Amino acid sequence: MQLDVGQALLLVDRHRAPLGRITLDQHDKDLLAGRFEPEAGFAAVESLFRRFEQAANAQSLSVIDQLDQAIAALGLQLSLPGQTTALPIHDVQVWIDGSMSCRLCDSSTTPLNSGIVNQQAPAKAQ
Repeated sequence: MQLDVGQALLLVDRHRAPLGRITLDQHDKDLLAGRFEPEAGFAAVESLFRRFEQAANAQSLSVIDQLDQAIAALGLQLSLPGQTTALPIHDVQVWIDGSMSCRLCDSSTTPLNSGIVNQQAPAKAQ
């Protein structure tokens, strides 16, 4: 899927339920950022993101880790309106001011906030 600044994308959960729309302001390698407009489905998960923001502001790392895992369990993805394919994402942050950022999943790493296990075997020492 080609991603371009100014493009509108849907944020969906693992069941493809729409949570909102993102208009990309930035696309730098695996980092995406933009403006988030919630849809009705976001109400069910909004408290996770608000608690994450509060914990980040308070620098409460243990709480951030717990909330990060809960957000990862949502299986968040980005898709183009009207398309069935979606890109898995991680490190998803939706802020109260309407900004949003995330990272595209890369199969060669085990990212935070992804719920994806690295399938590559570690290299053997020789």
